[in-house]
Order: sequence, then C-alpha cells, then structure tokens
Amino acid sequence: MENTEKWVEKYKEKWTRIDLPKKLVEQALELMKHEIESQRKSKEKC
Repeated sequence: MENTEKWVEKYKEKWTRIDLPKKLVEQALELMKHEIESQRKSKEKC
C-alpha cells in the first residue's frame, strides 16, 4: 500500500506542475489507486 502512495504522490506532483485542473487530478489518482489495488489482489489469488 505504501508503494502505491509514493507512486500516486509522484504523479500528483507532476500533474500539478503542468497545471491540470485539481478535480481532474484527484479523480484520476483515485482511479489509478483502485486499479493498482485490484491488480494486486488478482495476482495474490493466482
């Protein structure tokens, strides 16, 4: 989980610098977080 947080922070900084709308950045990061977690869970099942 902490790896995901670091990854998300990295992207947040990058996207904030290129001036994307804050709401868009937050939505995209949430989506990515959920996607990463679901991929990890499916790998654990195998």
